Amino acid sequence: MTASSLGDVVAAVAGALVEAREQLNALDGAAGDGDLGLTAGRAADALVEIAPSLDGEPAAAARAIGMALARRAPSTGGTLIAFACLAAAKVDP
Repeated sequence: MTASSLGDVVAAVAGALVEAREQLNALDGAAGDGDLGLTAGRAADALVEIAPSLDGEPAAAARAIGMALARRAPSTGGTLIAFACLAAAKVDP
């Protein structure tokens, strides 16, 4: 087994979000407005864009992910995940 870079992991997460887009819309439609897949797609686009630059310090990577999600996926779900990433960037290991 080979170790993956953080950028590789983030890109893989983005791919999974894209693949699950329709399922997420359907699940969200049962109890919400049915746009979670759209948000996930926007988040995936942001993650793919920044993935190559994420092989540095974990706090900087969490901050970059949080900022990218806040800008590109500003729905409720995107905002909550962005804030979680930004808060994680402040944690002193």
